[in-house]
Amino acid sequence: MLIICFLLQCLTGMTQQSATYDEPVYVAAGYSYIETGDFRLKQDAPPLVATLGGMALRVGTFLGNQIAFDAASPLWKRLDRIPIRAAILRPRS
Repeated sequence: MLIICFLLQCLTGMTQQSATYDEPVYVAAGYSYIETGDFRLKQDAPPLVATLGGMALRVGTFLGNQIAFDAASPLWKRLDRIPIRAAILRPRS
């Protein structure tokens, strides 16, 4: 019964709440870790959680989600976190 209550609370919370300001940065950093092996994007936290988020995003690409990541872009070379996050998580057109 407790597990059912927990799952119900999680599902209703997911529909009413969104990601905080920095969560997309962690996901984008994790995706960049997987794609490039470069850990420069998010150095202020251990990479495990970000890498798990990036792996989930990578699995999503196999399911049809499109990710726009270009390691040759000027944004990546400058390592400007917020524009990189927007560029990675923005669907390809």
